[in-house]
Amino acid sequence: MKKTLLALAVAAALPAVAQAQSSNVTLYGIIDLSIANEDNGDDAEMFLKSGLRNGNRWGLKGSEDLGGGLSAFFNLESSISTDDGTGNDNFARRSFVGLKGGFGEVYFGRDYTPIFWVSLAGDPQGLGKYGNWVVGYNVRFSNAIHYKSPSFGGLNVRGVYVFDETRGSDAGQTFGLAVEYKGGPVYVGGAYHDINDVETEYALTGKVSFGAASVSLGYLRSDPDGPADGDETLQLGFGMDIGAGNLQANVQQRKSKDSDAKGTSFSVGYDHPISKRTMLYASFGMVNNNSTGAFGWGISPAGAGEDPRGIALGLRHTF
Repeated sequence: MKKTLLALAVAAALPAVAQAQSSNVTLYGIIDLSIANEDNGDDAEMFLKSGLRNGNRWGLKGSEDLGGGLSAFFNLESSISTDDGTGNDNFARRSFVGLKGGFGEVYFGRDYTPIFWVSLAGDPQGLGKYGNWVVGYNVRFSNAIHYKSPSFGGLNVRGVYVFDETRGSDAGQTFGLAVEYKGGPVYVGGAYHDINDVETEYALTGKVSFGAASVSLGYLRSDPDGPADGDETLQLGFGMDIGAGNLQANVQQRKSKDSDAKGTSFSVGYDHPISKRTMLYASFGMVNNNSTGAFGWGISPAGAGEDPRGIALGLRHTF
């Protein structure tokens, strides 16, 4: 009750959502901060690191029943840097409004991409910590029409169309699609983005759960239209519940398709909830690059051939 009243007070203070007071409006967020030691292969440094496990954010979301099985919904989400209190003065993480019903969901604005959703489903670390393998790929699209279908026997489809809003040009005009299946312990998903005059991106993910444990396999690939190098990434993930906590591990290899640059990483993490909304976590990651590789998975290497390392202990609270 208190959260709903607070959300309505915030909504009333924002002209863009002032009219949403009669809707179901929720204020939510994540505050994530860790003590980290990062070595870029040349020098080690201690950090108070913001959003290592999950990106810090606050947002407003809500819906309104329009009758006949139809409802309207919206989401506005902004980022925060918890270590110094700075952040976006806008809603660059998510910003959309839409309609949902028996046909699924259609919404307009800025949100996560099909490749993000497919990759997230197969990553035991939730695309966070040291070892986020979706690096350099599009995880959000702006100026877009998004669609998510209902589930048909465990099968659903996501689609997105991105407008190029530059007059006289269609560079950057994008079409994206994902097909996902989830049945019992099995998940399989595939996605691609066709970004006009820029690149094409692909993702495949498979995951199988065995009681308290899960194993996943993922593949990412980019094919630029211009002279830039493409790359591909393989990921093998493992997760297991241990008591109240959860242990995760990722082994990944990323390599250039147009040169011999290659990097292999190993990362391990542990989450331990201490209440419904508060969690302690640990993360360790290391990357071994060959002489021309400069891959980091969360830590930018000092140069080609350098091997970055990171270790962190953190606290995450949700509201």
